[in-house]
Amino acid sequence: MHRVWRADDVGHAAELIVAASNPVFVVDASLADCDTRALVNRVHQRFPDLAIIVAGRRDDEALLAPIVSSGVIFRCLPNPASAEHIRDFVNATQRGYRRKTDLPAAAPRTAFSAAITGTLRALKLPKFTLPKISVDRAWVRRWSGRCLLLVPLLLTVWALSQWKPWNYAAGLFARQEPAPAAPVDIGSDSKLLTLLDDAGIALTQDRLVDPPGENALELYRAALALDPDNDLAQRGIDSVADKLLAEAERALQARNMPRLASAVDAARSARPDHPRLEYYSQQLERARKRR
Repeated sequence: MHRVWRADDVGHAAELIVAASNPVFVVDASLADCDTRALVNRVHQRFPDLAIIVAGRRDDEALLAPIVSSGVIFRCLPNPASAEHIRDFVNATQRGYRRKTDLPAAAPRTAFSAAITGTLRALKLPKFTLPKISVDRAWVRRWSGRCLLLVPLLLTVWALSQWKPWNYAAGLFARQEPAPAAPVDIGSDSKLLTLLDDAGIALTQDRLVDPPGENALELYRAALALDPDNDLAQRGIDSVADKLLAEAERALQARNMPRLASAVDAARSARPDHPRLEYYSQQLERARKRR
């Protein structure tokens, strides 16, 4: 029922919040690279009506308790949280949004109608009687017959004003000019949007370079083939490279050389100019020399 997007930083999150119609902002306190309380206050100042959910440990809940009670944070989730628990909280924000948009409009009408009803009951309005008007029936019959003769003429004039036959006559004698080709807006291309959606899903599911044809790297590259300046596709490839280097870090700590070599090669294919790639390449080369 809800689309889920992963934001790489606060600026990226702000872009997604503006693009969505009724967004919910979910923050994992263990993954945020800054003070969670400052981050939430900063987002709330910019988007005061935004529903914010924070997932964290018990000490995070104690730290965020004041801004939860003040209404800045909608709910706090214990980490780790189940998908059903998160979904219930998100659905609760939607119900709160509907109540916020529906009830205030009905309350003033109810109060106003009650006030008007009470006022009318308290007032005793005087009775008015309409004056009697005498009408000549023969004059009415005579002018009614004359008006009926005007009905066909009025219908004819109305039909001509709606049909406008002079426009068709002008089109018959006008020279047919070839219509200019409409420019294609690559930003609204359905194929491009589908590729970006599929790539985002593959990225969140850690399908970075496998399987062939359905991984995030290939899908983002296909999107760039349609729109070379697409910022979302460029950011997606950066995210793929970051995740691959995070995998290289885990392999280095576990001293798993085949896994490290695979991650480094994949990251070099995704973003050969990545600033952290050289470090892991050197670590891989040292490990190979030791062997």
